[in-house]
Amino acid sequence: MGIQNTMKTLVHRFLLTGSLLLGLTGSALSANQYVEITAYRANIRSAPSPSASLVVTAHRGDIFELLDEGKEWYQLHLFSGEVRHLHKSLAKQISYQPEVPEDSSLRREILHALNEAEERVIQEADRRFPPDSRLGRNLQYQTQLRDKYKLEVMHRLDAQPPVYRRITIEGLQKSW
Repeated sequence: MGIQNTMKTLVHRFLLTGSLLLGLTGSALSANQYVEITAYRANIRSAPSPSASLVVTAHRGDIFELLDEGKEWYQLHLFSGEVRHLHKSLAKQISYQPEVPEDSSLRREILHALNEAEERVIQEADRRFPPDSRLGRNLQYQTQLRDKYKLEVMHRLDAQPPVYRRITIEGLQKSW
């Protein structure tokens, strides 16, 4: 059982590092743009359609990185690295400079809560779709849960989603 947990931890760190590097590479290639939720609640979906599956519900004031803009939908970057979609009537483009909290203990608390959310994602996906027999569905379900649970952490700790990568990188560098 110890080897299995060690392997899960290594795979988790590899996937986290890889998704962070992909996100940073995209960010380095263009200036980041952001949208702020203007509706009381806003459904973020898996595709640009009101009938597409609901990924997460954002709150007024939440800020997300904008990847692209279509006629009726914004494409957003969330925690999973997957492209998510938000109807344009629910948000507006803004100028925003992500700032991590000055208090390092709060940054650590956010990182630990995000790591706990990640563990919850893996455990819940493993229970619902055992990876030995349904690995593809397990990984897909993890992606869905990752956006949901990590946004819950950001709401609970009053942090904006765009600081996620910066806090995670700092935590990796400082071995928090």
